Amino acid sequence: MKMGKTGGTITANGIYMRRDTTRENEAATRVELAAQVPEGWHMLYVLNDA
Repeated sequence: MKMGKTGGTITANGIYMRRDTTRENEAATRVELAAQVPEGWHMLYVLNDA
């Protein structure tokens, strides 16, 4: 995001993707958890129940 030098115009660029569904996975380690993420998916967050 940037504002023009005159202060009246704001330009914003964004990249977004559609997320149709979520899926929960469980694993003993973070490496094992990351290995379960399918191609084209992104891990949103990790919860640790330790």
